Amino acid sequence: MTNEEFQKIVLDKLFNFESKFSNIEERLTNFESKFSNVEGQLSNFESKFSSMEGQIAGIKDQLDEHTQILKALVHASEVNAAERDKMSNDIAHIKGEITGLRKDMLQVEMVTSSNWNEIARLKAMYNDERESNSN
Repeated sequence: MTNEEFQKIVLDKLFNFESKFSNIEERLTNFESKFSNVEGQLSNFESKFSSMEGQIAGIKDQLDEHTQILKALVHASEVNAAERDKMSNDIAHIKGEITGLRKDMLQVEMVTSSNWNEIARLKAMYNDERESNSN
């Protein structure tokens, strides 16, 4: 092999190597571009995530407020149920008293009726006595 042939082979290999190196540089540039794109998307994701954290904090505050309102409503419902039960008990007691008063009133009516009968009998005796005295 002559020196010229050797130089030609080396030059061909060198050109081949340069071509491959250019291809690698191009791929590296492409990779850097894609990596920059990923970094931009990651930055956008972080921004959206921060926004969501704020929204979640707001939702948590609303949930806490709604929980407190719900507890207050449950308590009010329990108080109303207790008051309703007390009123039912009071009504039952009043019904019992009214039943007793009705019995008492019936007895008063019977005594009053008996008294009116006695008054009518006494009037009849008085009238009979007056008639017998006037004769």
